[in-house]
Amino acid sequence: MLFVNLIRCLVNGDGKKTKDEEKIKESARNSTHILSRVEPSISTEVNQRLLSCYSVDEVVAALKEMGPINVLGEDKFLTLFFRIC
Repeated sequence: MLFVNLIRCLVNGDGKKTKDEEKIKESARNSTHILSRVEPSISTEVNQRLLSCYSVDEVVAALKEMGPINVLGEDKFLTLFFRIC
């Protein structure tokens, strides 16, 4: 399933709405306030955990939880290959 975020309408600081795609693009290029109204959906603590580097132990644990013949990505290597390495 593919999800796509679209901006179909934009309200400027004067309260004027526009659906013109070029005006929306221009406004987005010139404005940093667009995301200022978006409420954070995760805590600072959770965000820091998501942004932190993962450890070798975490990678090994994740590999062990996967089936040995799962393919991890475009390289088509099986999980078993990474378990052996």
